Amino acid sequence: MPWSRKVLGKTRTLTGDGVLKMKKNRWIFRLILIGAFGVLLICAILGVYLFRFHDALSSDHELFAAFGDYVGGTAGPVLSFLALIAILITIHVQLEELHESREQLRKSAEALEAQRAAMQDQLFDSAYFEQLRLLNDIINAMRLFARQSNERAGRACFVYFEQKLHEQYQQARGKGYASAYLIVYRAYEAHLGHYFRTLYNIVRFVDEKGPDKRLFYVRLLRAQLSDSELAIIFYNGLSEDGKNFKPLIEKYALLDNLKNSHILYPNHRAEYNDSAFSTDIAFAGSFATS
Repeated sequence: MPWSRKVLGKTRTLTGDGVLKMKKNRWIFRLILIGAFGVLLICAILGVYLFRFHDALSSDHELFAAFGDYVGGTAGPVLSFLALIAILITIHVQLEELHESREQLRKSAEALEAQRAAMQDQLFDSAYFEQLRLLNDIINAMRLFARQSNERAGRACFVYFEQKLHEQYQQARGKGYASAYLIVYRAYEAHLGHYFRTLYNIVRFVDEKGPDKRLFYVRLLRAQLSDSELAIIFYNGLSEDGKNFKPLIEKYALLDNLKNSHILYPNHRAEYNDSAFSTDIAFAGSFATS
């Protein structure tokens, strides 16, 4: 708790070491007063003795012994009491110093813990955004050359992947979406394989090592996903290759922005929990108690 005192008309606030030093100086001053009182007491006893009985100290052994008994009997109990008070004050000062030292150690430990947490967050941010940059590099490096069409590059490739997925689904209705997706994935595995491995590792990295605001980091990732990417991610999560990815998709509402027009058939949404399409549901289910 801060302490305030006026110095030359100005109010000065003391904290920490300043308060401890001020308290210590007060107790030292009290010890000095006790010592001064003890000296004055001895002088007073000596003065009374000389005034009452002699003009000077006697050289006679018996008289001098009597004088010693007088001084010891008169000043001894008082000096012992003053010594006890001095000892108690010293112990009190030491206890205050010990308490203050413990408080400083506690504050230092809290500061170090806060610093460690901040460093961990910085390291996480650095690794996370580096992986995000790698994902974008993978997307930007995609190149497709189709007959009688222009070159497709970057995220435009996912529009082409989605078109192929719809074509395969229409051509093989009896085999379902799993077969259609597998055909497209195998045809463009060189691109999609690298993409999904990186995307999955980013979300898993956030899930395993992320700070409390993990959903925030996934939102940053989700904001960069195009509609066609979400469509491909949707069916990847339902495939054999994406079985480990599906729980994370549901936990972090990775398909929150997916429109029904990009799903091959509306009933396919039932293959996922509702949390995959709603951040509010995902937050309530996975993070409300964390």
